[in-house]
Amino acid sequence: MPGGPVANFTRKRTRLAIAFDGPADVTVRRAIAAKGGWVSAWVPSPGWDDYLDQGGLTAHERAFQQALYYHRRVYLWGGGYVINERTGVRERVRNPQRTHALHVEWTDQSGTLGRRVRVRARKPGEASLWAKRAGWTG
Repeated sequence: MPGGPVANFTRKRTRLAIAFDGPADVTVRRAIAAKGGWVSAWVPSPGWDDYLDQGGLTAHERAFQQALYYHRRVYLWGGGYVINERTGVRERVRNPQRTHALHVEWTDQSGTLGRRVRVRARKPGEASLWAKRAGWTG
């Protein structure tokens, strides 16, 4: 993919998240190829990385998840803004290379070297059905 697997975004990312771009690219491609089925990946997390954030993830797990969601074929926003000529309102530019949305679940399978994550990819319109089934509102 021209320009690499990461979308053009305006937020800063950690070095650790950038280090996971390659493995996240492989995982996203596998998830897209699975056509809605689950794929799993093992996310390494060294033993010293035992602090859990508010979402219950270590720094390595959070960085991998960020790399998944900032993938060029997943990230919603393309960077920058435009002025809507009809309304005059400033709007964010959507990423034209986005083809899928992700559903990420962290499993209880863990070991001394990391934890397993399950990922599946759907077309953006289908992804909203997951939210409805799960009772999420948005």
